[in-house]
Amino acid sequence: LMLLAEAAATIHLFARPHIVSWLLVLLWFVALERWQERNAPRWLPWFFPASALLWVNLHGGWLFGFALFAIYTLASIVESVRAPDAIAAIRAGHRARLMAWTGAASAAATLVNPFGWRLHAHIYGYLSDRYLMNRIAEFRAPDFHGWAQRCFGGILLLTLVALAGRRRSVRISHLLVLLLAAYAGLLSSRNLPVSSMLLVLITGPLLWESVVSLAKRPGAWGW
Repeated sequence: LMLLAEAAATIHLFARPHIVSWLLVLLWFVALERWQERNAPRWLPWFFPASALLWVNLHGGWLFGFALFAIYTLASIVESVRAPDAIAAIRAGHRARLMAWTGAASAAATLVNPFGWRLHAHIYGYLSDRYLMNRIAEFRAPDFHGWAQRCFGGILLLTLVALAGRRRSVRISHLLVLLLAAYAGLLSSRNLPVSSMLLVLITGPLLWESVVSLAKRPGAWGW
């Protein structure tokens, strides 16, 4: 899976600032996973505004990080409503509120740049310009005749296999991240590296759990 993701990333593997966004998307994903699975250390909520301040001054890919943050905040809200007991509901609700405040602080941190709010307006105007999106090759949908695109297609197929085998045990946050990554990758070629990374980080454990459950079945290895 790692090799497939790296092969898919070769389509945009250049010495340019966007590779900083790859690292920060990974760090935000790992931090959000840790926050959702257990009580967050005190420094964790401060990590997001601090890294957002750095990110906004390096590359415009910080939008992807905020999409991830919104997904995990929404998942915490859903967990607080659907929790099996009162204690779990209180914990999930507390986490959702703290995430909302952290997200607001991180969004405010993105205003600390040489252009202020005008940077946000520029990014919106750039990404909503259909002329640019339709004519710049890296913003167009991937052409699956290339090997990098085919590797991404293979990752998508493995994701479907993983979901088919473990559909009842997939967390809502993981499902939403998979949908975000698949949509982003199919929308624009430049998203293939980040989308592939997120897909394999979630798909890998699901596939391994399916292999382990198969091995535990009586007579599974009789042949």
